Amino acid sequence: MTTTTAHPITAIDPHRRTNAAAIVDAASLGWIGDRVLDATHNVGRFWRQWSPPDLVRCDLDPDGALTAAGLIDLRCDVRDLPFAPEAFDASAFDRPYKLNGSGGSCAEDAGYGVADGWTDRGDLYRLGLAECARVTRRGGTVLVKCQDQIAGGRYRPQSADVLDIAAGLGLVPLGVLHVLGVTRPQPSGRPQRSPRNTSSQLLAFRRPRSITTTGGTR
Repeated sequence: MTTTTAHPITAIDPHRRTNAAAIVDAASLGWIGDRVLDATHNVGRFWRQWSPPDLVRCDLDPDGALTAAGLIDLRCDVRDLPFAPEAFDASAFDRPYKLNGSGGSCAEDAGYGVADGWTDRGDLYRLGLAECARVTRRGGTVLVKCQDQIAGGRYRPQSADVLDIAAGLGLVPLGVLHVLGVTRPQPSGRPQRSPRNTSSQLLAFRRPRSITTTGGTR
């Protein structure tokens, strides 16, 4: 399904301030079909402005709160999805990417076992991307959210890592939509050593005829 907008869609748009706005633009570009899997739905911020006719909402939901609130349809791990191959026109993957100041992961990542920072997080992206690609039809789209960050005094280009992981699977990049955030003031008395990165990235990939996984080519 494709929507229409009154303005050209650009990778960087000062008015694109939310994940939901990025999804509207992704739909306008024809990247999202009718049957869509959100494998890490949480409270559904992606779909607050537009949603497909058939949206399947999943998440890890370790304490069952999302299920109890009716926010997801199924509890499952993005690394081991309970769906047949090519069951969806598109899939979305948005968990978790934020690093804390020391370079480790935020507390919300504990359920996915990525408390040690990017090493575990990279494995999560690798396995999650492979599963999303498996359940997306040929020619369909895999959407992935990430963020290039400064953490622990180091620049961590997560989008480059995700692109490398996707290339290893055989996914074809379609484009990127930047979601702009809020710039916080520099703490008083502390010199700034790196430029602030206040945007996150929604990366889109096309699922080709075959993909490469740990089990071989599918």
